[in-house]
Amino acid sequence: MEYMKFCLWFTFLTAFMLVGQAFAVVADRDIYADTWVAQDALGRSMPAFTEV
Repeated sequence: MEYMKFCLWFTFLTAFMLVGQAFAVVADRDIYADTWVAQDALGRSMPAFTEV
């Protein structure tokens, strides 16, 4: 019975840590459009905000 409790807790904690890591990766993404950079295969880039 103790082994079963250990397995359940271990599974729960492992799943909790994996979900936490998944959300941490999303938080590191840049979602602000003023910092995006675009460039095509020919090396042409989009104008900056100050140039528009």
